[in-house]
Amino acid sequence: MMYSRDGMTAEDGFGDLLAHVEEHTEDLIAAFRAELTSSDPNPAMQSWLLELISESRSEAALPTLVEGARRSERHGARSGLPQNLAGCAEGD
Repeated sequence: MMYSRDGMTAEDGFGDLLAHVEEHTEDLIAAFRAELTSSDPNPAMQSWLLELISESRSEAALPTLVEGARRSERHGARSGLPQNLAGCAEGD
């Protein structure tokens, strides 16, 4: 459902998974890895998947979250991430 072109359907899919994230952590990690290697990666989907994975209490999620954070740092110029982090570090 999250891959639906209809925004409401995609949001509903996210909400459904959020409610059952513990049951689907391994599947979410696999979907995130598939997005990374896709010939047509979807950065928004990658962000959603990381958000869901971050809600898991599984230790298996940690390496994926670290990888996601590193990728965000490398590609942060597009999203403004470095500016946001710099502001936090300075107490803004």
